[in-house]
Order: sequence, then C-alpha cells, then structure tokens
Amino acid sequence: MTSPVNALQKAASATLIADEDASRLAATTPDGPAVFARGQPFDDVYPRYTLEPPQRISADNSCSIGADLILTVHSWARGPDCTLVAGELADAAVAALSTALVLAGWRVTGWEFLSSRPVGDPDETVEHYVTSFRYTVRPGG
Repeated sequence: MTSPVNALQKAASATLIADEDASRLAATTPDGPAVFARGQPFDDVYPRYTLEPPQRISADNSCSIGADLILTVHSWARGPDCTLVAGELADAAVAALSTALVLAGWRVTGWEFLSSRPVGDPDETVEHYVTSFRYTVRPGG
C-alpha cells in the first residue's frame, strides 16, 4: 500500500499544477508551473509553491486504520508587489486544495483549511505565505 504521506504530496502537487488560477499565478518553468515538493531540486524562480512532506498524525481506532495528515504549502513571490502576489498564490492554493483530493490507495474522508499567514523573508523583496490543511484518510480508494 502506498504511503498516505507520499500520496497526499503527489495529489496536492498535481492539483495545484492542474488548477487554472494556481498554475496561472506560478512562474512557468521548462517542466510546467513552479510547483515543487520539498527536497525536489528547482531553479530559484518566483512566484512559486513549495510543499512540505505532510505530517502524519495517527487516527487509528478499533474500526479502521487511518490518519490525519497536515499539508503545508509555501507560497513565494519576489518584487515590488510581492506581498500581493504571495497572498494571491496562497488564496489560489486554498481554493484548489479545499476538496477531497484523490489519493492512490487511500480515501479522503474529511478535509479542512486550517490557516494561511504571511511570514516574511529576510530579503525584503520576497514575501512568503504558509498555508496549512488537514486531510483525514482511510485505506481504500
């Protein structure tokens, strides 16, 4: 069975790339919209999304095995309007990912948007938003 952590990260990346608003706002690279999983090599392009590996919180009970997964998406922008652009990226991520994503080998039984906040960057020409979601998953799919 595929790890739900890996399945969620792949599904979230694919969803952002396929979403019209999210992909329009992200920079274009030779491989498509600038959507990157953490640890994946990428050019220093802006605006972009980076996805952390989801945090897994056990949701096991006596009836079934499952998990709550916390997905964190980082939205980055550079330039004179970076605060507005990073905020637009974050809003597009919320719109695209606030749904039951399709995960290989897993069924999403619940999801929610948790928060989105600007966190800044030491480089004053860069803005960075951190956006979090929770997905509850069970085996099957």
